[in-house]
Amino acid sequence: MLIPTDLRTLVLRHYQSLRHPVLLSNLTHSMLSTLLPYICTTKTTYASIPTNPKIKRFEGGRSFSPSLYFPASSYIFNNLLIDTSPSGCYTHLPFSDFNRILLTHHHEDHSGSVGRFIGDDSHEVYMSQQTLDIMSKTKGHFPMQFYEHLLYSRPARFDGESKGNVSVVEDGAYLPTYDEGDGGREVEGYVYSTPGHAQDMVIYHVPEENTLFAGDLFLNENRFFFRSDECFDSILSSVDKILKLEDWDTLLCAHEPVFEGGREALNRKREYLTAIQVKIKSLHQEGFSDTEISSIVFKRATSMRFLWVMCGGDVSPLNIVRSVLYGPVMRNNIKTALLK
Repeated sequence: MLIPTDLRTLVLRHYQSLRHPVLLSNLTHSMLSTLLPYICTTKTTYASIPTNPKIKRFEGGRSFSPSLYFPASSYIFNNLLIDTSPSGCYTHLPFSDFNRILLTHHHEDHSGSVGRFIGDDSHEVYMSQQTLDIMSKTKGHFPMQFYEHLLYSRPARFDGESKGNVSVVEDGAYLPTYDEGDGGREVEGYVYSTPGHAQDMVIYHVPEENTLFAGDLFLNENRFFFRSDECFDSILSSVDKILKLEDWDTLLCAHEPVFEGGREALNRKREYLTAIQVKIKSLHQEGFSDTEISSIVFKRATSMRFLWVMCGGDVSPLNIVRSVLYGPVMRNNIKTALLK
């Protein structure tokens, strides 16, 4: 029996997409772009943080129901926007409040809208060299997992040929902001490299405000899941590095900010990471399999099993075990971008 041409084409494209992550990512994006307006809405809020009226928090993301909301937070201090939120939030950004942008890393919930500012001379954009390499060499369309498309969508196109308004910041770089309410006074700020959650991640420190804009360095105190490409050793080293910094207590990250007691919270996170590292290595030496170790160390994570299934294992407790024992598994497209 002859297979209709259009069906043969569809099957061929699906087969090719399994072998080619870029094609799979494009197909997923096209499909979800059509379906999502019918099943979710974009929700945003914008207000000063409770402990400091000078710092504003822009929170936005897709809402599938009152209890299924997946936001990411960006922050504005003086004239600087730290991260740009998912791409669907772009039209809701408070454009009049900033003319500088710092991108902490390339993940889609942080970089979603940055491509729309590239080539726009009214905005200065700052990022690490690795972030620039990833974003420009993939044009912002780095392959993503299905769940990433579903929750955040892929970033707006990044025109790598028109990046005249993009500047690279090195570890320890001085990046001031300007307080328009105080005659344009320069306020010092510093960028620090903190790889681990993402190889290209940086954070931003404002000593005068006792504040750290932490990207995804913190996330929460007791994490029981990793992405497959997260590096446990690098996360621990980055946490140690930041704990040595003086003049910060407010810890502003994209998902669970700590407005007071941030240093203590990060220190507790370090203690937790050290404890599970010791336990994982000890169980491994006793002969337990990776899966058994995951079940023993992260017992309470079993209630989140549906999340691991939805993510196809890309986010799971097992990834923490594997990262501790063997290191991260960098996504091929990111590896390619960094090696070109």
